[in-house]
Amino acid sequence: MERLLREAGFEVRFSSEVLRRGTEWTVHEHIPQTDALILGTEPLTASDLAAIDGLEIVARTGAGYDNVDIAAADVNGIAVCNTPGANRQSVVELTIGLLLNLARDLPANINATARAEWPQNSGSELSGSVLGILGVGAIGRSVAQSARALGMSVIGHDPWVGADDMAAVGVEAVTLDELLCRADYVSLHIALTEETRNLIDRSAFRRMKNSAFLVNTSRGGIVNERDLISALQDGEIAGAALDVIEREPVTSADPLLTAPNLLLTAHIAGATNQARQRSAEIAVQQIVDFFAGRVPAHQVNLSKVTE
Repeated sequence: MERLLREAGFEVRFSSEVLRRGTEWTVHEHIPQTDALILGTEPLTASDLAAIDGLEIVARTGAGYDNVDIAAADVNGIAVCNTPGANRQSVVELTIGLLLNLARDLPANINATARAEWPQNSGSELSGSVLGILGVGAIGRSVAQSARALGMSVIGHDPWVGADDMAAVGVEAVTLDELLCRADYVSLHIALTEETRNLIDRSAFRRMKNSAFLVNTSRGGIVNERDLISALQDGEIAGAALDVIEREPVTSADPLLTAPNLLLTAHIAGATNQARQRSAEIAVQQIVDFFAGRVPAHQVNLSKVTE
């Protein structure tokens, strides 16, 4: 990534990982001036976009860009682009891994064995169970393919994808209510919008089977975390795995840490060497294209910025 930028004539600077991990870290305090910014999951607020001197383009590594204030970027004439598809396989593999962990209660077994215990509790096979996928886009379809290879039946809900398109990849199209009622595992693969915020709430948990599990590798905020904790405490669902939470990083005071039968990972679905390399290459190419007068391949806001 750095080599490609320098060859294109850019000066490259890196922010401190220590600063990026700080809960009070803001972008503009540490990057007061730059022409282009390659961004991960850090929040990029209206204040940041207005304060960073010279900023013309933001390249968000990953498909999601809800951490960027798009309206503010538009107001400030800043192009925003993302890198869709770069981490698809990585997200799919972690999703399947979380399903397996939940089915066999692997974290608890590993921890108990490390204490010189020898639990041999029975888990469940994924084969023969029903996976409900909420959001049957590129990642959702790939998860469905892997799940079907393990012998799972797959149902899906996505208002933007037709039943025929779902059927073509072996997914039965159902309503959201039917998905929640039928699925043994519910996996979320949707964007965080005002329509999807808190979509999986107490009402949704009460429609799920008591034996069902929830997996979220999409975005925090889609799941109402307070309702999830209650659902786990009351046995309304059997367990959950979250790779994303509403306020990241997690703190020692987060009530999620006290919830039973909850597996948390640190937003690592796209964190593989291969995915990061692909994301970086796509982000860099879009920055190079932008300053060469070409429209970036995955620009998500004002096209007039590059006209």
